[in-house]
Amino acid sequence: LSINGWAIEARLYAEDPAKGFLPSVGSLDHFDLGDEGRIETGVEEGDAISPFYDPMIAKLVARGDDRAEAIGELAAILDEVEVWPVRTNAGFLFNALLQPEFGAAEIDTGFIERFLDDLVPDAEPDEAIWRGAAAVALAIEEEDDAAGGLARFRLNAPARTGVALGRHGEFRVASTNDGEFAAVSGFRDEERVVAFYGGNAYEFELTARGNVGGQGAGDGAITAPMPGKVTAVEVSQGETVAKGQRLLTLEAMKMEHGLTAPFDGTVAELSAQAGSQVGEGAMLVRIEPA
Repeated sequence: LSINGWAIEARLYAEDPAKGFLPSVGSLDHFDLGDEGRIETGVEEGDAISPFYDPMIAKLVARGDDRAEAIGELAAILDEVEVWPVRTNAGFLFNALLQPEFGAAEIDTGFIERFLDDLVPDAEPDEAIWRGAAAVALAIEEEDDAAGGLARFRLNAPARTGVALGRHGEFRVASTNDGEFAAVSGFRDEERVVAFYGGNAYEFELTARGNVGGQGAGDGAITAPMPGKVTAVEVSQGETVAKGQRLLTLEAMKMEHGLTAPFDGTVAELSAQAGSQVGEGAMLVRIEPA
């Protein structure tokens, strides 16, 4: 509350709520915070988020004549956040503002824990966002064709309304004629469409590049969730471990993250060494099930 009404501030962090708020680092290939409200940031498109500093990338400030108006203005700012491929907490903040308890100022230190399932954005887009991404892809395609003197005309044929989009290597045709589509913003290149909605970013593949045989906790492979430094390795190859036992410690953005065994088993492979720098997705240790 200020002399000129209400003000509310949110801190935009480079972190991934879907991964327990782990820091997200990398290049800001696409960075647009809109032009609403007051935005205080020290980065711009093309800069990189480093694992060595605090992950806050901007302060977003909104004002209103009352609390509800200020909250609505901040939600509008968050809805315009476009950051890629670095992940942010914009969608989490957007969802928090929509909680009735937040609007009524009925919040305490247990607010996030009580409503965590509602606050963390869904990792997968709903059907309306699929159709919104299709609309973005088709609109940009038509603009590109027109700029190149190739305006789209089809004699005695309906205008194109669908496009093949993929998630995790699985493709299907998304059509703007199949129902209402979300009012997303976004961009596309030769390989992907990225749609932004409610502070969240969703990537859709445009070319069938095939499934990459990655490893994950399900097959016992423990990979680095972010770039960082291995500060401690607490197991050795051939050692028997129990589910939940700490295997090693990774340090990034001044925070330590313990990586644990997904199930009972034996350390079959150990690639990590204390003091080494690792990139996101690097295989550190593999546990063979008991």
